[in-house]
Amino acid sequence: QLEQAATMLAALGRTQEAIDAIERLPSDQPLTQSVQLLAARLYAQVGRHEKATALCDAMLKQPTVAAVQFIATYRAEQGDREGAIQALAMLDDMDLPAGQRQAVLASHLSRYEGTAAAIEHYRQGIQQHPSHAALRHGLVVSLLAQGQVDEAVEQADQGRRAIPDDPALAAIAESKDLVRRVGRNVYATPLVASLITEPDYRQVALEVLKELDAAMTSNEPPTTTLRRLRQRVDQNPQFLALTNLVARLSLRMGQTDEAVS
Repeated sequence: QLEQAATMLAALGRTQEAIDAIERLPSDQPLTQSVQLLAARLYAQVGRHEKATALCDAMLKQPTVAAVQFIATYRAEQGDREGAIQALAMLDDMDLPAGQRQAVLASHLSRYEGTAAAIEHYRQGIQQHPSHAALRHGLVVSLLAQGQVDEAVEQADQGRRAIPDDPALAAIAESKDLVRRVGRNVYATPLVASLITEPDYRQVALEVLKELDAAMTSNEPPTTTLRRLRQRVDQNPQFLALTNLVARLSLRMGQTDEAVS
């Protein structure tokens, strides 16, 4: 019951209460791997790094993919690049589904070594596992982050042929001309990426991309476009890519107060 309580409290953002629940667990019983991982995350959040590090070391004795991902991320954010690489090397000894190791490694590279390194790793992974969705998605998002919109569209098109039922790749491939036109605007590129990264808002993203395309074609006043985008944000307050787009455009137009709000 304490384990369940800790998990629920953590999900509610009640970090210290979740830690208290974990610390009330019987000391003579070993923590399960899932509780160790939860505790490590919580200790890291509150800056109790000695506790977090000890749990990381314990989890590596019988690592899971989730544990390895957390440990690599935690160590990288602590500036321990070598330690992160050592943690990721544990994946070599795991019996994983095809392509999962490459996807985990490339995702880590994208965050901590730069998108150029990640792109190369995604390409290598796709050569071995052409129907792996996470590898395909990661490559397209990384290419967009590098401003390589045409190549991203081409890779989405290839990915759709390899995985015909993938809705994210289909959304880009079926709107390739739109994506090419609007995606070249550096402010809109993350919105294109959200077709993959924020699936719950995929339809909204497509609608906004079409509105931006129409605004660009008609030379609509930027203030009018921005006003319409703010209405979209009001309707979809959890859509991060759209919120960030509006904030960046507001700053560009000198509307600092609106950007902060």
